[in-house]
Amino acid sequence: MDRRGGFTLIELLVVIAIIALLMSILMPALARVRKQAKAVICQSNLKQWGSAFAMYFGDNDGKMFHNWAPGDRNNNWLNALRKYCEPKGGVACCPEATRPLSEGRVNYGTFSAWGIMQSTNQWFEKGDYGSYGINAWVHDRVSPVSVAGDEFNFWRSGNVRNAGYVPLFLDALFIDSWPRHTDEPPVYEGEDYLTAGGLRRFCINRHSGFINILFLDMSVRPAGLKELWILKWHRNYDTHADPPVWPDWMKEFRDYVEMPAVP
Repeated sequence: MDRRGGFTLIELLVVIAIIALLMSILMPALARVRKQAKAVICQSNLKQWGSAFAMYFGDNDGKMFHNWAPGDRNNNWLNALRKYCEPKGGVACCPEATRPLSEGRVNYGTFSAWGIMQSTNQWFEKGDYGSYGINAWVHDRVSPVSVAGDEFNFWRSGNVRNAGYVPLFLDALFIDSWPRHTDEPPVYEGEDYLTAGGLRRFCINRHSGFINILFLDMSVRPAGLKELWILKWHRNYDTHADPPVWPDWMKEFRDYVEMPAVP
């Protein structure tokens, strides 16, 4: 009698085990590739914003727009650059942080976009949201400052020496921040932007120990989280100050002792 061939139960179990093993090996690799792809898209977004800043400079004699002041809603990057690039999601969002928090929530974490969906807010127009922010020291005009001497810290223009070390626009918890070399790192990963000021609004683990930065020379590159403390945020920023005490969640990240060479 003819005998029809087939798989035995043991053979099927072996095949299933091999498939499961291969999946366990491939899934982390696929996850890494996906994160890398999102980081590349993030850099592409920042390059588009670089074009918007460049067009603004071209239309305004190379000068930066004024910084925000009470009652002066128009002078922030959202409104100054609106005719060049809309801050309503899309390229205003890192692909790792595209979901704006609903109105009334204040926990702006690592993978959340900022955005208050109302037209009466002092910073936003209705529908604005994103996950990038500006280094507020790049502005032109000085609004009332809280610390004596701050009026000498502003860059005011895109035409400055060593612009490749000056962060302009980058991954952030909120639309802006004012870094100082004395800033402490976030106590925990994803600290709320309301309690995180200065460098802490930019020190977010959005790209596996890095964030993406558009520099004042319009170049874009990733920067390590500890590297943020040695970049030239304002004219009198001390890039050689002693580093802070790193919290546990940052200790595994790469250390930096001097600014890396600009490509």
